[in-house]
Parts: sequence; C-alpha cells; structure tokens
Amino acid sequence: MARCSSPTGPYTETKEHIGGFWVLEAADLDEALAWGRKAVVACRAPVEVRAFFRSNIVTG
Repeated sequence: MARCSSPTGPYTETKEHIGGFWVLEAADLDEALAWGRKAVVACRAPVEVRAFFRSNIVTG
C-alpha cells in the first residue's frame, strides 16, 4: 500500500523535490523529444521539452 505524507511547512524540503533544467542543442524537434524520453526514464519524473530561439546574429 502506498503511503502519503505532507510537508510541515509552506516550502518544499530538498528531500521532497529537486528542481532544475537542462539546455540541449538538438537538430530538430524529433531529436529533442528523444532526449526528453531518455530524461523521463533517468529522472523517473515528468519532463517538459521546449524550444528556444537561437539567433545567428554575431555581435562584437
């Protein structure tokens, strides 16, 4: 039987949640989604895949 617990305060404790993000460069959406599927297995948690805008403009 699964057990349920509730934190004692308004903030999540480290042992309950570790957040973060990865920025990966992928050739296309299919490759990005493939990495997302690998991350779901590795992290055993839901993963969100989003596109970032990449500018080809060089400054300096």
